[in-house]
Amino acid sequence: RLHVVTPQQSLSDVLPLMAGRDVNQLPVVQNDALVGIVSRDAIVHYLEIRRSLGVDTSKSDAHNQLHNAA
Repeated sequence: RLHVVTPQQSLSDVLPLMAGRDVNQLPVVQNDALVGIVSRDAIVHYLEIRRSLGVDTSKSDAHNQLHNAA
């Protein structure tokens, strides 16, 4: 079964899904159309950039939605 995520899902929802399914990438789907692909590497890179800019990357900040990380 193919697992997908939506742009509205939070990073804190997506990372455990990736870990639980042992996948590094997931398709991002909106209205039955593929709108992107999210990867663990992209999420880590996004969080590293935010940290280097001094933006809080605590667990509460992980509720950023995928469309903010793109």
